[in-house]
Amino acid sequence: MIFDIQRSNNTKVEEMYDKAMKELIEFFHFNWNQHTPKVILVPDRETYNALMGEKTKAWEEGTTLMSEDTVYVFAPEKIDSETSHDYSDETYYSLIKHELCHLFISSICEGDIPAWIDEGIAVYSEGDMSKYYKPEKFEHFLDFYKRDSGGYHYEMGRAVEILVNRFGKEKVLDFAKACTGVETKEEIGKIFKNFFGIELGYEWFNKMLKEMK
Repeated sequence: MIFDIQRSNNTKVEEMYDKAMKELIEFFHFNWNQHTPKVILVPDRETYNALMGEKTKAWEEGTTLMSEDTVYVFAPEKIDSETSHDYSDETYYSLIKHELCHLFISSICEGDIPAWIDEGIAVYSEGDMSKYYKPEKFEHFLDFYKRDSGGYHYEMGRAVEILVNRFGKEKVLDFAKACTGVETKEEIGKIFKNFFGIELGYEWFNKMLKEMK
């Protein structure tokens, strides 16, 4: 399968990229100055499907390919027509930053980590949790250990927010690194208790959620 590709002259997206990279370098204390991430602006759903190798859902706006340090997102002017979302500069910037964040996580962890931690950090790193639904209670996010988050990004982001508020960002990032390559809930539970002194489960998170209200 062959694709044409050229350097984009979209200065607005370039500025978003530069701003997101600067903020993520500060967030992770990781100075990514060689082989820096690339953002590919995709023109239509047909091309996106071809790049992904499957028929994708209308809500999908972008993704990351860790092995290529590359983010694929629909071009700004195509968000309205090619996805189920409405375009705004604010949400598009969050999209760029969110997807770039996954590349930073993959680099500092040097491998896969459970989806709820990966997605939770990416959501939290966007910097504005107010745009995400605040759950009445946590009941889903701990079930996700692979990349597919089942649409529960809002739970994952809130869970990471609680951990950061309680224990600090650095400890949460160290916890994420310690989870690299760990695939079972039992093993993650042991690491979680070792870092935070708490049993991993919804009970504690829901208690903290109530205290946030």
